[in-house]
Amino acid sequence: MAEKRLIECTCDECGNEDTIMVPEGEADEKRYTYYNHGYTIGFELYTLNPSEKVTASELLKALKDRVAQIERDGEILDAADDPFDTCEEDLTQCAICGARFIAREGEQICAGCALSEVDKVLEEEDE
Repeated sequence: MAEKRLIECTCDECGNEDTIMVPEGEADEKRYTYYNHGYTIGFELYTLNPSEKVTASELLKALKDRVAQIERDGEILDAADDPFDTCEEDLTQCAICGARFIAREGEQICAGCALSEVDKVLEEEDE
């Protein structure tokens, strides 16, 4: 496996600084701009109870029924209102697998690789 080194990285948008690990010989900074959009899709739920007594399973069933209706009718663009919020997200490339992910507070590898690393440690402990 290639040698890795830590680099300091500063977000162009907010100025937050982070340290990420990159393979030796790669560019010091790999940035990909993605957009995070918040949408609302309305649905209805009919019950015999007032709203404060609606259960999670009733809500989930109504939401699933709405998604099925949207898929059946092909009306996704009509069903989703305009986004209520949009912001840029800078993605970092995972130092192990190369996947792009949103790094939070010092993360250097993606969640999948982090889980793999935990599995390796647990396997070593079992031996």
